[in-house]
Amino acid sequence: MKLPLFPLFTLAVLLAGPARAANVYILHDAATPQAAYAARKISDTLISQGHHVLPNRAGYDHLISLAINSEQLAPEAFSIIPEDKVITIYGGDDRGMIYGALALAETLANGSPLTEISATTAAPHQSFRGIKFNLPWDSYRPSSALDQHADTVKDLEFWTAFLDMMVANRFNAISLWNIHPYSYMIRPRNFPEASPWSDAEFAEWQHLYREIFRLASPSPTLTAWPRTISIRITTVLVTPRKSSDATSAKVLRRCWRSIPISTASASPTAKAWAA
Repeated sequence: MKLPLFPLFTLAVLLAGPARAANVYILHDAATPQAAYAARKISDTLISQGHHVLPNRAGYDHLISLAINSEQLAPEAFSIIPEDKVITIYGGDDRGMIYGALALAETLANGSPLTEISATTAAPHQSFRGIKFNLPWDSYRPSSALDQHADTVKDLEFWTAFLDMMVANRFNAISLWNIHPYSYMIRPRNFPEASPWSDAEFAEWQHLYREIFRLASPSPTLTAWPRTISIRITTVLVTPRKSSDATSAKVLRRCWRSIPISTASASPTAKAWAA
């Protein structure tokens, strides 16, 4: 009498059971926000796979090391090097280290065991990978489609999730667009009338922008920002065409200037504001 194959297959799977849970230690510089962020992404994946993440290196089955090797790797590049019980992730910079950590986390999440991680080296094909984000306030393209998201975009939980999505998809820049962004961030001492806000309103807007930058950027002028995403603030000047102006060939003329608030080359005003 022939036994049905399906019950036998099910029995074999049940007998095999899940892979043995491993004790894993992640060696990284916890004082560096980018390394801590990368370690957290790997840790979350390991825990979801049933492994134990150790608080210290005693008694580990596997050790994952996160480090920078800018001499052998270009910016944003990474290498994953498995050697027996140790998996070393090198990044050409902090961003590369994060990308290497994400690559390992994705490999583990897709079912590869720690014992079968392959050596990998990768680098981006494009140095600038950005998202243009139209803010719903003072928009240069006003519409109900933007207006309905105003409360959402003011929520820092939204920005945490959105910036994490950018990191996971290897975006490295975001440009925030509206007509006049600066009154939301600064109040000129020599012209306070330029600010339309009450003290309470201004404090609320300033807090929002500061926290968005804090979540995103690795600038040496600002601290504790893990995701290494450059932010540019873009102002759009919109000039309607005058019907009597024969030289005007377009309905709208748009001029913009991007201010890299989160870079070391930011203006003293920007640095002082963001501090």
